[in-house]
Amino acid sequence: MVRPMSPTRPTLNLLAPSQEDATRIACGEHHDPHSTLGLHLVDGSVVIRAFHPDATGVSVLAASGPYKMQNVENGIWAAFVAGADAADFAYRLRFEFADGNAWERRDPYRFLPTLGEVDLHLIGEGTHERLYDVLGAHPRTMDGVDGVAFAVWAPGARSVRVAGDFDAWDGRLMPMRSLGSSGVWELFVPDIGPGELYKYEVLGADGQLRLKGD
Repeated sequence: MVRPMSPTRPTLNLLAPSQEDATRIACGEHHDPHSTLGLHLVDGSVVIRAFHPDATGVSVLAASGPYKMQNVENGIWAAFVAGADAADFAYRLRFEFADGNAWERRDPYRFLPTLGEVDLHLIGEGTHERLYDVLGAHPRTMDGVDGVAFAVWAPGARSVRVAGDFDAWDGRLMPMRSLGSSGVWELFVPDIGPGELYKYEVLGADGQLRLKGD
């Protein structure tokens, strides 16, 4: 049985992001998708948001039970879990589709950046001597979860998304975050490993979307 979002049903205003954030996520132009998607602490509880414009239903799968998400805005789904501890609320997302198929995965938008301040400072000033260790795709373990850390330098881009077999080559589903003035875009994708095929979808300053190899 799928549980409702909480015993005290939150208002849509609590679940939904701002109209601007929702539009930018839907259009693939958000420079910081983690600020909208993923897990967020609200009044001692958590709000979890995910994005999939083609899903017909989405649930949060957690030890305390599945929680049905609402489609709150432009393909953004959200759930409120009352009293949850944001620090150790482990969960997966289950996306369901009209053809009967489903897709379960851990949420890439609950992880911290995989590049540190020193790396970003050196990249920003052009003095990093081991870029191959931080840019590209590298197997990494974050919070006990194995996955791949993607990072690319694209200082002139309006947005960057990673596309591969792991998201059916639909870059809309995995927008990367901009790490400030460094020009680096980053995303940790859990539960994948070496050998994955991928490319970057780069939205340039001219508004053109280009698919580029790493």
